[in-house]
Amino acid sequence: MQTLSRRGEYQKILDACCENGRFTDAVWLVRKIGKTDDVLEIKEEINDTGLEICFAGTIKFGKMAVLRRLFAGSGIKAGCGIEAGWGIKAGCGIEAGCDHGIYAGLRVRISFKKQYAVITAKEKPKNIVCGEWKERETE
Repeated sequence: MQTLSRRGEYQKILDACCENGRFTDAVWLVRKIGKTDDVLEIKEEINDTGLEICFAGTIKFGKMAVLRRLFAGSGIKAGCGIEAGWGIKAGCGIEAGCDHGIYAGLRVRISFKKQYAVITAKEKPKNIVCGEWKERETE
């Protein structure tokens, strides 16, 4: 396997994986190769439940985003909100704007709450409105 010499090539491969229905392969690649310092700023609103994005750096959303899957190697920052069907995973963190609440498990059956309505973080966030906090295990 050739070494990826430039970040642009790395992201092209991640994009191609997502476009061809191989999202899990893209996530695997980010976990194996690692994250970058790159920042992807998406300023327009996105409402596409078929869209999958895998980015090795940080994703910043300026407006509401409704996607099939959100994955960022370094983190996700959103000004207004993030919606996800089965979960959001980020390498370094997800940051909610000032005076916004964290809602985990709004559409989860009560019997699945402890499994799917979980907020995992180093410290308990002060703005949990819905969901169960679980301390992140040290690596």
